[in-house]
Amino acid sequence: MRPARPVIALLVSGLLAVAACSSGDGGRAAPASTGSSVPAGGGDGPSLVVVGDSVAAGEGIAYGYRYAPDERDPDRSGWEGGTSDPEWQGAYQDCHQDDHAYGEVVADALDADLAKLACTGATYLNGITTPQTYGSTTYRPAQLGDWATRTDLDADYDAADPDVVVLTFGADDVDFTAIVEYCVSGYSTDESLAVEALSAAEDVAGAIRDALERRAPTLADELAGGDTRRRDDASSSYCTAANPGRPIEELFLDRIASGEIADHYRDVVTAIQERGRDPEHGDGKVPEIVFTTYHRPLPAGLDGDCWDVWPLSGAEQSYLDSLQGVLQTTLEDAVGDLDGVTIADISRAVDGHRWCSEDPWVYGLSVYWTARALESQAPFHPTPEGQRAIAAVVEDAVRSATGGG
Repeated sequence: MRPARPVIALLVSGLLAVAACSSGDGGRAAPASTGSSVPAGGGDGPSLVVVGDSVAAGEGIAYGYRYAPDERDPDRSGWEGGTSDPEWQGAYQDCHQDDHAYGEVVADALDADLAKLACTGATYLNGITTPQTYGSTTYRPAQLGDWATRTDLDADYDAADPDVVVLTFGADDVDFTAIVEYCVSGYSTDESLAVEALSAAEDVAGAIRDALERRAPTLADELAGGDTRRRDDASSSYCTAANPGRPIEELFLDRIASGEIADHYRDVVTAIQERGRDPEHGDGKVPEIVFTTYHRPLPAGLDGDCWDVWPLSGAEQSYLDSLQGVLQTTLEDAVGDLDGVTIADISRAVDGHRWCSEDPWVYGLSVYWTARALESQAPFHPTPEGQRAIAAVVEDAVRSATGGG
């Protein structure tokens, strides 16, 4: 998911990741990033390349948070610990790669060679087909490059000579992190002018983040004062299906409706397959393509009332989860019937371990409220256990795609 300042780096991604999400930097903060190609494996299995965003990179894990159940008041259970100086994997430190990410787990299981190119905050237009930049800084070369124009083609990708390419992206392309931040901010219908001002900004996602920074101290004070009651008046919320507000329409719904996101999914398939057939790049070998969906961490029943979802109401949780469903359907409709493409549906990978469970496998919002001083991008990203659960689904998809049983 896309990078964020120390406000509430959700997404995500997420969600997830999340991270981080449009075609340009738009004045956004820089993402936490992966490295160049991170080789792993080295056995007799397939050559595996992982392309994508923070979920594929392993965002969040290196902060070192641990879940601390509160037996006296389970609803106040949350994440504790963490460091403001995590150690990331790989050469491109701003990509926030970690060796617990699903790619490493799958490569180990398949005895495969792995080139992990994924980077927190990567989108199709900023990171996958072009170098990933934020402001005047380049965080890493393009993970694939623009095949249509033969520009920014990544040498690490060609050197990997992939048998399988696994892709996780889309959440940042619809600014899912900003959408969660918008919902957490708690805009009500009597703040219509403020919501209109957000949607009128040149950088809507950046404006949402700035606004949350201004509102966060008040929210944090409420929590510190013991007011852990969530918002339950859905009729006044700007984060519901009935009333999403213009920011969600612009960042998410309009991009989906225009066909932009679906086109990007199809275009990356065309690029990978044509590149494989090109004698200069693929020697005629066309890799199998595996897309992942996204894990869905919002509580079972979508009516959680714990610190990890505070202050989201049940209706807001349900709406955010429904947006994840829309993104998943967009992916499935775009590429589900294409030759050489398999979809690894990880949407239920953390079932039984969602937020508000006794043992969540996704970092929750309590990371932010308990450690506002840390510039953490962990919320909405899978823990090592969550990454292993995702890897189990991806491994099955890779085996199926390659005829490996």
